[in-house]
Amino acid sequence: MEIEVGSRELHDLQSRVARVLRSDPDATAIVFEGRDWPRAAFRDFAEKLEQLLYSLLPEINVPVGIAIRNRPTHLGAFWGLIAAGRPAAFVNPFQDSGRIAEEVTRRRLAVLIADEEDWASIALQEAARAVGTIGIVIGRDVRRYAELVPGLSVPGHAGQRDPLPGVAVEMLTSGTSGAPKLIPLRYDALGFAIYVRQAELSRLMGEAPAHHLPAAMLMQYGPVVHLGGLFTALQAAMEGRPLVLFEKFEVESWRQAIRKYRPRMIGLPPAQMRMVLDAGVPAEDLSGVVGVRCGNAMLDDETRKAFEQRYGIPVLIIYGATEYYGPVASWTLEDHRRYRETKRDSVGRVWPQISRVRVVDPETRLEREIGETGILEVRIPTVGDAWITTNDLAALDADQFLYLKGRADDAINRGGFKILPMIVEAALRKHPAVADVMVVGIPDLRLGSVPAAAVEHRIGTPRPTAESLYAFARQHLIAYQVPVQIRVLDALPRTPGLKVSRQDVMKLFNPV
Repeated sequence: MEIEVGSRELHDLQSRVARVLRSDPDATAIVFEGRDWPRAAFRDFAEKLEQLLYSLLPEINVPVGIAIRNRPTHLGAFWGLIAAGRPAAFVNPFQDSGRIAEEVTRRRLAVLIADEEDWASIALQEAARAVGTIGIVIGRDVRRYAELVPGLSVPGHAGQRDPLPGVAVEMLTSGTSGAPKLIPLRYDALGFAIYVRQAELSRLMGEAPAHHLPAAMLMQYGPVVHLGGLFTALQAAMEGRPLVLFEKFEVESWRQAIRKYRPRMIGLPPAQMRMVLDAGVPAEDLSGVVGVRCGNAMLDDETRKAFEQRYGIPVLIIYGATEYYGPVASWTLEDHRRYRETKRDSVGRVWPQISRVRVVDPETRLEREIGETGILEVRIPTVGDAWITTNDLAALDADQFLYLKGRADDAINRGGFKILPMIVEAALRKHPAVADVMVVGIPDLRLGSVPAAAVEHRIGTPRPTAESLYAFARQHLIAYQVPVQIRVLDALPRTPGLKVSRQDVMKLFNPV
C-alpha cells in the first residue's frame, strides 16, 4: 500500500490554502442551507480578519482562539488563520456557556473569535474581560466582516499565551472517555497527513492523485472541532474542492445532498449509520456510492451487516486519533473484497506510509508476538521518533491487520474478574430492541467495581424492560459479566461527533 508522497509543495498546508483562496474568485467554496458562497467572499473575509488581527496581535505565532461551528463564516475565519500561518486554538462551542468561559480562562487566550450567540453569554464576556482576552464576533453572513466585541477590544497582559511556532491547530480530543486533551498539530505534519489520506482514498477509487483531482464536491456534517471535520474542512481548502456544509447531521437533508451531488465515497460514523438504517433511506439514493468510511467509534457487526446487506456498499472502518494526525489503519475496497469474512473483526490494515504500530506487554513493554493482545503503541515518523502509548488493547496479525480488544483503562475488575466493556456491549446489542449501549464500571464496596449498562431503545420496537435485558444478558454472557444495573434510555448522551459520552453515562449511575 505504497503512496506517492510527491514534492513538499503538494502538502504545504499554509501556501496551498492561501493560493486557493486567491484563485478562481467565482468558484463555489461552500454550499450551505441551499446557498452557494463563492471563493471571493472567503478571500475577502479572511483578508479583513487578518488586517484586524495584525493590528491587535502582530506576533504571528501567538494562538488565536476560535469557537468553531459548522458555518461558512467560521470556516472562513479558520481558513484565514491557516493562510496567514497563525495557530488556531480550537474552543469547543458545543458546551454550556459557563464551561466555555472556564476554558477561555484556563487557556489564557489573547483573542477569541466566536459567534454572536456565544458572545451573548454574560459569563463568557466576564471571563474574557478578567483574563484580558480580546473578543471578535462573527455572524452568519460571510459578507459581514469580523468585528470587535464592545468592551473587549483592549488586550490584557494576563491573556497572553506563549507563542506556538509551527503549530496550525491546537486541537481538542473528543473527550469521549475523559476530559478533552489539547494536542498541538503542526503545519508540516498536518498538511502531510491530509495529503497522504486523500492520496490513498483517490488510489482506492481509481482516481488521479489528490493534486490532480477535479473539483468534485466534498460533504461535511462532522463538527470541525473534531478530527474528521477538521480534515474535511482543510482538504476542501487545500484542493479547492467545493464543500457541502451541514451545521449538523440530519437524515433528510443528507439524503437530498447525496441524491444531488452523487459522491462516490461518504463517511458515516456508527450513530449516523444507524440513523440512516432506521429512517429507511432507499437503496437507490446511494446508488453512486462505492464505499462508506466509518470512524469515530466502534461499529458493531450487526449494524455493519445490516447496512451492507441493504445497500450493497462496503463499510470501510478507519482507526485513528487526534494524537496520530488522523488514521493509522483502515479497510480498503480491495481488502474488503478479499478479507471481509475472515478478518471482519479488524479495524483495517496499518498505513505504512504514515504510521508504525506495535503491541507491547503492559508491564514489561516488550513487543508481543503476532496475534497476542497487549497495549497498542503508535509512532508517526513525520511527528517524531517517540512511540505514543495508547490505552487501547490490540493485536496484529501477519498481514498487519489491526484488531482492537477494548481499552485498558476501561477494564472493570469485579472482585478479581476482569471484564472488558466491549464484550458486554456486543452481547447486549444483539437484542432486537437495543440500538446502542455503553457499559461502565461503578464502585462497589465488596467487589471494588461492577458493570452497569446504559441502553438506547431502538425506534420502532417495543421498549425493553431492565428485567428482560438482565435475562438476555445472562443467556449471552458469563455470570460475572452481567451488569448489576441497566438503564433504558430514549437516547444515549453523545458528544457533538455523535460518540457516546462515557463521562455522561458515568453520571447516570454516579450523579454526584
